[in-house]
Amino acid sequence: MPPLSLLTLNCGLLRIGLLGRAFLEPAPFIAERLAALPAALRSVDADIVALQEIYRAEHKREVMRALADRWPHAAFPTPKWLKLDSGLLVLSRVPIAATAFFPYRAAPADERRLVHRGFFATDHDVPDFGRVRLLSFHTTAGGLRHDPEDAFTDAVRGRQIDAILDHAERDPATPHVLLGDLNAGPPVSMGNYRQVLERGYADLYAAFHGAAAERAVTWDSRQPLNRRGPHAHQRPQRIDHIFLHQRWLERFAVADARLVLDEPNVAVRGGERVTVADHYGVYVRLARA
Repeated sequence: MPPLSLLTLNCGLLRIGLLGRAFLEPAPFIAERLAALPAALRSVDADIVALQEIYRAEHKREVMRALADRWPHAAFPTPKWLKLDSGLLVLSRVPIAATAFFPYRAAPADERRLVHRGFFATDHDVPDFGRVRLLSFHTTAGGLRHDPEDAFTDAVRGRQIDAILDHAERDPATPHVLLGDLNAGPPVSMGNYRQVLERGYADLYAAFHGAAAERAVTWDSRQPLNRRGPHAHQRPQRIDHIFLHQRWLERFAVADARLVLDEPNVAVRGGERVTVADHYGVYVRLARA
């Protein structure tokens, strides 16, 4: 039976500016990295791709047009008027049967006012697997006023995680794949990370790699895109994840799990080369057990 492969990647394409001047750009070289993104995604070639932090609708459509031959089905939430886009985009080889966006009720004050933040449900009818529902997400890093690991941020993020998990548990007969940037995981905000595990979900990268997963990093403060950014003080961390409830591991086996797009292949001004995103991607391939 054909496998099902999944990729999650936080692209880091946030830029807020006026008259050519950037007021907020956590990861630089947006134009160069956006131009390189379609080829980077082709190199991984997952069946379903969940992207975060593509905030401009024209950037999403640019990626969708460039990849329509490989991923003919795509969906993203429509932002509320005068709010920053959620940044979420899903690309799929198989048709997307249904979509729904669920705004977070809990958020730092600035994000609640300014960002269309939430999780995005997409239903996929996958040959030999049946109906699979993806819940793609990007939980808070604290907004502009709070540290990603302080007690306030952990508490708000915990409520966002509960909202995702509660939604999934309303339909236990459908396998839910949870994937995205949790902003929590070894070694940061471990209480938030354990919330997911304690509700019965398996971290599929860790399930495949065992103890070696503790040393893996998907966001590295030492790499060029991050070492001058607002979170440069943070520790290297594995905060991007793909989760599946333990009950489904009798039906789905993890055939492969790896970090991808971690090589500095994008040429930028000054002769430097950087990765296509400020995070590294997580790729998982599932097979029927």
